[in-house]
Amino acid sequence: MTDGLAGGGWLLGVDLGTSHTVAMLRRPDGRTRPLLFDGQPLLPSAVYLDTTGRLHVGRDAVRLGQAEPGRLEPNPKRHVDAETVLLGATEVPTVDLLAALLGAVAREAVATAGFLPPAVLTYPAAWGARRREVLTTALARAGWPPATQLLPEPVAAARYFADVLHRPVPVGSALAVFDFGGGTLDIAVVRNEGVTPDGLPRFAVAASGGIDDLGGLDLDAALVEHLGAEMRRNEPAAWTALTEPVTLAQWRARRQFWEDVRGAKEMLSRTALAPVPVPGVEHAAHLTRDEFEAAVGPLLHRGVAEAGSVIRAAGVPPTELAGLFLVGGSSRVPLVARLLHGELGIAPTVLEQPELPVAEGAIIVVASATGDAAAPARDDATVQGDPVGAAAPGGVAGSAVSAGSVGAGAPDDAATPAAPIRAAAVPPITDTMTHPAPTADGDAPRLLGTEAMELTSAGAISTEADAAEATPSQHPAPSAAPPQHPAPSAAPPQHPAPSAAPPQHPAPSAAPPQNPQPGAAVAPPPSKPPTSAAAGGVPGAEPQYAEPVDPWATGEAAAFGNVGGGPVLHPVSGAPVSGAAPSPGAESWLASTHPEPGERAGLPAYKRKFVWIVAAVTAVVLGAAAALVVLLWPGYPALNYEPLADLRRIKPAVPVTSSFSAAALRDGRAYFASVDDTDTLGVVAAAADTGKVAWTSTAAGIAGRWEFFFTVPDAVVAITAADSLTSQRRIVLLGAGDGKKLWDRSIDAYDDVLFAGDRAVLIDRREGRLVGLDVRTGRGLWEKRNPKSEYGQTATQVVPVTTEDDFAGPATSDGVAFAEPFDDDKRIVQIGADDSAQVRDADSGDVVAGPRQSVAQTDDKIIAHDGRLVVAESTNAHRLFAYDLKKLEPKVLYTPPSTNSRLEHLTPCGPDRICLIETTSSDANTAQVVAIDAAEGGVVWRRAVADADDLVAVGEAVLVPQSTSPAQVSLVTADGEIAWTRAGVAARLDAGNVLQFSKALSTSADDPALAGEHVGDKAVPLGSLADVRSSTCAWDTSHLACVAAEDFVIQRFAG
Repeated sequence: MTDGLAGGGWLLGVDLGTSHTVAMLRRPDGRTRPLLFDGQPLLPSAVYLDTTGRLHVGRDAVRLGQAEPGRLEPNPKRHVDAETVLLGATEVPTVDLLAALLGAVAREAVATAGFLPPAVLTYPAAWGARRREVLTTALARAGWPPATQLLPEPVAAARYFADVLHRPVPVGSALAVFDFGGGTLDIAVVRNEGVTPDGLPRFAVAASGGIDDLGGLDLDAALVEHLGAEMRRNEPAAWTALTEPVTLAQWRARRQFWEDVRGAKEMLSRTALAPVPVPGVEHAAHLTRDEFEAAVGPLLHRGVAEAGSVIRAAGVPPTELAGLFLVGGSSRVPLVARLLHGELGIAPTVLEQPELPVAEGAIIVVASATGDAAAPARDDATVQGDPVGAAAPGGVAGSAVSAGSVGAGAPDDAATPAAPIRAAAVPPITDTMTHPAPTADGDAPRLLGTEAMELTSAGAISTEADAAEATPSQHPAPSAAPPQHPAPSAAPPQHPAPSAAPPQHPAPSAAPPQNPQPGAAVAPPPSKPPTSAAAGGVPGAEPQYAEPVDPWATGEAAAFGNVGGGPVLHPVSGAPVSGAAPSPGAESWLASTHPEPGERAGLPAYKRKFVWIVAAVTAVVLGAAAALVVLLWPGYPALNYEPLADLRRIKPAVPVTSSFSAAALRDGRAYFASVDDTDTLGVVAAAADTGKVAWTSTAAGIAGRWEFFFTVPDAVVAITAADSLTSQRRIVLLGAGDGKKLWDRSIDAYDDVLFAGDRAVLIDRREGRLVGLDVRTGRGLWEKRNPKSEYGQTATQVVPVTTEDDFAGPATSDGVAFAEPFDDDKRIVQIGADDSAQVRDADSGDVVAGPRQSVAQTDDKIIAHDGRLVVAESTNAHRLFAYDLKKLEPKVLYTPPSTNSRLEHLTPCGPDRICLIETTSSDANTAQVVAIDAAEGGVVWRRAVADADDLVAVGEAVLVPQSTSPAQVSLVTADGEIAWTRAGVAARLDAGNVLQFSKALSTSADDPALAGEHVGDKAVPLGSLADVRSSTCAWDTSHLACVAAEDFVIQRFAG
């Protein structure tokens, strides 16, 4: 048995999924957090073979596959039964594709811990010995030590359910695990069988089953087929190009279309309507949640029926189950839980990030079996598990139990060490990387410290027959390869790209300096370079082969002395690179703390007065489908509403196309942007009252794709999307007065920019620094290095200090201000990788308060408002703290009633008041809106609002959009009473008035009716817009500016 303490208390759990791979790392102090790949906890399980024979994985593979789809395999695990997969003209062994992914995980683990910790890899419960042997071979080829253990996925999920969620699973009872991932559906019933003679908890798989061809990708295909039914009639040429692509451009368009369909699917889990841009079609299609559920309903009914079959095979009535645990990313679809609840009569448990429990649960099993002191405390009466590596009854470890057999054989529940298979070279891949020099004795570099991890005697791989497994084909083509006879609903092109849709909310600067995903609240980057990359070398050289390349290979290889790539050199336990013990707070991810679902993960609802490159826009962000109204604040009387009048049509600088377009309003002037067929951005400025054009400009130039457009007091800002080859963006500032280019600058795809006073503050993640730029010239005026953790990490989160004025003016339907002041408070607050907080003057960059240690982690929910830094603690009791910005002295404002409570969507909602959404165990049905006294602490009021999805402060009230179908919003008054609940879309005009739209905002030409309303008065009908793209509209307290089908329009609605 591998001693968990042989790795100094470090343990690694890996869930190698069909669409994504997740790795959780437990530190010696017991904290468990996900490894971050490209700034995200989810590593796309995609592998790309380039023309030199090198394998790329993760997001780089996805990006490269956009150019040559035939060289990309997005779902290698689906080919576990095949010997090889055809990539380009090369047949690559399936095991090598899996090894490439595991190698990327190992490198990230080494960069974080300094060595490769003892690890456990999970697998589907229905997998037999031959499939598991593929995993053991892949582990060996990736350079993992032979003591790496294997564990059934549902057993890991069960331990998470019991140990982390603290849900009772008494001895003899059973838990159903519904693992609905991107590519497959795996279902198992896991029974608590008590404890072993050694006192270790034991879970066993009583029955398992699933559907290999049902996953998130199949839901996407159903949506495509649904859209195709109308497209075939109305746009036959465009549909043929999408379903029967011939040229490379058509294949790319097909891939983007499938990616947009996937994005719409995820959006419909939160809202009632989602647009789907269709290549070759002028206007986007629109999907409603009802259409989505009708399209995927038959597929989900298959999954529910399979779940019922597996539960019956286990001999457990559904009502007697201890729980139904939903894991896997596709579990987020609301209809899944509803159907399971309705058919089985048991309420499912699903988390905000259901991809993580399996990997974390695997660590719990290993920690329990090794007696690791870092394992969480548990009550053995209710928290049971399976001994790692213990032979199952009958002397066979790891036997799979099918849905048709109820625990008659050996339960497939032991964590089985991988067989010591000799690593082999990857054929026929050409090694183009620089290799380290030979060792002194002339041998090639060797794996480090592999003898430090014991191989348990109970770890023999089962020799059972795998009759149920499919006969492997010799070399299937990758999923992305062009079909010979494509059908409209054929499998999607398996090379998705990051969604082009901007996030709904401004995101804090919380990503690491390497290359995090935009807008994500993430952990710090890899640790600082170790003192010695060769410590603890061991005898016995391993065969050398071309190392798979991943998006972070160079940075992480440098972290352990292998900048140029070369042989796999994973220091493992027994050969730690640094003798320094890790300390709490060095990383920002917390055990069992999950971000918000889907794209909204890490995007707090608090609307800031600064602009984030990756998240904040004004008119270009689709508003949530919600109605909005406000309570009257002093000084905000009713506006003089009038029917829409004084229509002004503005000629664009370049033709309006189906590409990017936007509008903004500031200080009585409207600004419009459009992009022509040459990708040139044209900008027009016009007086809002007369429509007189002040200037037109094409000085911003050409970009492959424009993404953001907004204003600051002295400039109009346009930002491109990230270039797929260079991973660079370009930010361009035009003079607000004349449209001349002030400056432009190339920045990394994951850098952020915020505006405060006369400064644009660049958060340079790659260099680990803040740079203060002059807004008018772009000249750097100051530079400050980010605080470092003891491991050299420089991740940071930066927020500005806001005031009440930032929440009193016009804003989008999700609360992003159009023209907030930038000079009311010029301070910013920086959270460092060392958990410190310091207040800086944005003008000079100088620290004016702090630093104070142990304040927050870089992914904590924080806001800085009215002289206070407010922090929602993501560990321990999940308390709410306030720190005054002069001395950073702390005060506990609120302690939730349960440690399972989660506090999110922090929003100022009046003087000395903070509002937030509190849920229990991340269950949206338990959502409550809570108002906290920010001065004295304590709860002012609390109101249950099920499915609350966001908070928008308007006056002293809060609007609470809900993730219901159809979407709705409730107004909670300053006294905590629900004044009303309405459907529709609306936005704040000021702290006493609201502009209402009759329908969801649209990216295509539409004609919504408008109404203006003052709190306490009846709504005043204003008339209807005509042929405008309502999602582009911007407004102030009297005028509305929108992009129309072929030009721009300005209309007055109040005097």
